[in-house]
Amino acid sequence: MRLFAGAVALLFTLPAFAGGNGAIFFQVPTLDEFGLVGLIALVGIAAGLVVRRRKK
Repeated sequence: MRLFAGAVALLFTLPAFAGGNGAIFFQVPTLDEFGLVGLIALVGIAAGLVVRRRKK
């Protein structure tokens, strides 16, 4: 988890080192209703798997 957090932090600080002026250097797509429902379902399934694995 620490490696992942370090990689994300490095990813967001690279534009600052390069002289970029945007904190977000990529476009964030928007979701329609079906995409949002799908995203919620995937997050729910992933959370269920994590909870199930921790109970064992």
